[in-house]
Amino acid sequence: MLIKSVFKFLKKINFKFFLLFVIISSFFWIVTKFSNIYKFKNDFDINWTNIPEKIIVDNEDEILRGLAPSFNAWVSHKDEVSTIPQDFLKLAHSNTCSIEAMVHVKFPLYGLQFHPEVEHTPKGPDIFKNFLRICGL
Repeated sequence: MLIKSVFKFLKKINFKFFLLFVIISSFFWIVTKFSNIYKFKNDFDINWTNIPEKIIVDNEDEILRGLAPSFNAWVSHKDEVSTIPQDFLKLAHSNTCSIEAMVHVKFPLYGLQFHPEVEHTPKGPDIFKNFLRICGL
């Protein structure tokens, strides 16, 4: 039953967007794991009292629509993308992470380095609504 529901959902949201998300996520994982834009922080670099963190919106793109000028989000940066990749635009930052959100300049590809899926990110549902709108739902 669960598998049928998942496939029904994927069909509804345009499977191409979901597949693109999986491919891009995998690509970013590989790039960040094996390149100089990846930065690992040890426990001594993390101020755990900054969870949740204030995210400052630099450019209010579709994914962050309605969230400017800032919002609180759950962060736990053990690692991060510390340099903006080519053809991407920084959308948001925080005191603990210079790139909290980014978007590709030509394609609807987004990257978030905070956790919109947890209840500690009060505007998380708004981010998911924005994502669904980007997908055409």
